[in-house]
Amino acid sequence: MAAPPCRTWTHRPLTTRAGSTRTRPPPTARAAATAVAVRDGDEASAAATLCEDSDSATDISEAIAGQASLDVDPATVNTGGGNDFSASLLGTVDGEPITSGYVSVYSKTGEEGWCVYMFYAL
Repeated sequence: MAAPPCRTWTHRPLTTRAGSTRTRPPPTARAAATAVAVRDGDEASAAATLCEDSDSATDISEAIAGQASLDVDPATVNTGGGNDFSASLLGTVDGEPITSGYVSVYSKTGEEGWCVYMFYAL
């Protein structure tokens, strides 16, 4: 089950290299894509969402090994003024409800899009 979209996010237009303006998708999409990849056991896709300086690859591997089923908790979404996003995660790992889970998403430095900086489920 995919996380519902963040209702507090406002889209900001971006100017592409060609000079056209388009709307950047909200960071909730990146967080949800990571949770779906983990749930599907797709480590390569989940790892591809990480920021270059993220240390969460091991956490993603462990969640996949534990057959995690995680979703973003819409009640905990923090949009950080539009430059970042964070939220708690809900779900299970190893068939047990997690006691703590978190995802943070930031704008990529020097390029379009978002990347996951922190992802864990305990």
